[in-house]
Amino acid sequence: MSEETTNPVGGEAMPEVVDTLASESEALDLENTTPDTSDDTDQGEDEGDGLEDVEFDGKQHRLPKEIKDALLRQSDYTKKTQEVAEQRKAIEADRAQVQQSQQRQVEFAQDIAQLGALNARLHPFAAVTDWPAYLRQGGGSAQADYAEFQALKNERDQFAQDLGSRVQQRQGDEQRETAKLASEARAEIVKSIPGYSEDTLSKLVGVGERFGFSSDEIRQAESDPRSIRVLHRLAELEAAASKQITTQKLVEQQAIRPAAKVSGSAPAEKTPERMTTDEWMRYRNAQARKAR
Repeated sequence: MSEETTNPVGGEAMPEVVDTLASESEALDLENTTPDTSDDTDQGEDEGDGLEDVEFDGKQHRLPKEIKDALLRQSDYTKKTQEVAEQRKAIEADRAQVQQSQQRQVEFAQDIAQLGALNARLHPFAAVTDWPAYLRQGGGSAQADYAEFQALKNERDQFAQDLGSRVQQRQGDEQRETAKLASEARAEIVKSIPGYSEDTLSKLVGVGERFGFSSDEIRQAESDPRSIRVLHRLAELEAAASKQITTQKLVEQQAIRPAAKVSGSAPAEKTPERMTTDEWMRYRNAQARKAR
């Protein structure tokens, strides 16, 4: 054997073998050291990061469970606080309206009482049916009575005129206030019932009438958005129940409907070889009748 092939130290073939082994070793090391991220990724998504999805202000966030729970509690508290504030505002507005109405009633009662007092002071002069004759006969006292009568009458007439103007103004203020409250209530209803319109109210009137409410009562309830929301929710439940009943009836009809027969060609007649004895006898008799 030659020295090049047998000398393991100085032979020429040894460097090639060493290089080949080194390359294979590096390849094995790279394969062994390549990180397997599939399990880590799954673990991170499922349980590694400890985060949970939560929606806040219309956006999705990933937060720790403790922060998510606290955020939801805060959101629920804020919502309830706003609801309480709205209810308090509505109660205060109703209270202010009631107080204002009571004050107007007290003032009107006082005005009527004052007008009645003026009429009472004028009442004794109603006995004089002919003032010219009374003045000619009564002398100085008649002149004094007539002057007092004219003064009281002018005062009563002026007060009655002013009272009538105030009553008209109060009626106008009440109408404007009622229209304002109705507008605010309708705006509040539109927020909770998108697309709310006169047609929606007409449908709610139909719902309310089925429960004994009159059309006027339902329309007056529009000033209280809570009543309209309750009626609208009731209408939605009725519509859903009606749809469910209709669907159930269709399912029941489909279940009891007989299966449609598939039309096709008539079954082929049996050949004499496949006929039974009775069939063959009937077949032969028929053939004999045709031959006659």
